[in-house]
Amino acid sequence: MKPAVFFLFILLLFSLKSYAIGISSPYLANNTIKLIKGQSTVYTITLQNPEDADIDVGVGYSGKIAKIIDYKEIYTLPAGKIDTQISFFINASEEAKVGDIYTVSYSIKPLSVKGEGTLPISTVISKKFDVEVIKDPNSFDMRLLWYYGGFAVALLVLVIFMWRRPRYKF
Repeated sequence: MKPAVFFLFILLLFSLKSYAIGISSPYLANNTIKLIKGQSTVYTITLQNPEDADIDVGVGYSGKIAKIIDYKEIYTLPAGKIDTQISFFINASEEAKVGDIYTVSYSIKPLSVKGEGTLPISTVISKKFDVEVIKDPNSFDMRLLWYYGGFAVALLVLVIFMWRRPRYKF
């Protein structure tokens, strides 16, 4: 390689500027939100821009039970701001069955850097979590009533049988 080409290559490497964004999301045990049938919740992620320039990002998501609250096609992350929030409304409908598991995925893609004339090279940051429909722990289970009721009737029959049986004297 000729020295002039090598010098231009090194100059090109040092002239590139990179930008970074971050995503902060709440901790989920087993990466799963557990909801009772008909219950809803809000899941919020925080976008962070530690850079000196504003960055536009696009947000994509999928999932039958999730919607972004106040959805925008492009979110502008102001320079140095580390608390831009995006909230998902998650609803386990009444038609869901106990044990159903839904996957919600979202992705963040940097689109452009304001005030710069550079060509942005970026990757998509993708994350996902599960939403599991669980049984209401406060609901009454009729099977338990039949189980304990049957046990009580069997115990009553045994007591009556023992009390009414003839007693033999030796």
